[in-house]
Amino acid sequence: MTMATLIRLLPRGFATQPYRSSDSMVFIVAEGRGELKAGAQTFALEAHDLLVVPGWKSHTLHAPEDLVLFSYSDRVAQEKLGFWREQRQ
Repeated sequence: MTMATLIRLLPRGFATQPYRSSDSMVFIVAEGRGELKAGAQTFALEAHDLLVVPGWKSHTLHAPEDLVLFSYSDRVAQEKLGFWREQRQ
């Protein structure tokens, strides 16, 4: 396996702290509405939206209502090659 997949529920009112990692992340909104801030840009999210956050780009997520996100990245491949990194800010 060379791809990492994840589905997560962000409950109403939840907001993440700034985070970045060396893998690029693809987010697909399964349900709900939310907001993703990447660098200085803010993106409104709703069901069926797709958004890509480039590697090492700091980002946050906010859920004004329940938000279900599916995501995938090349994290597993980077971990196996020994160069995956993350930073929680």
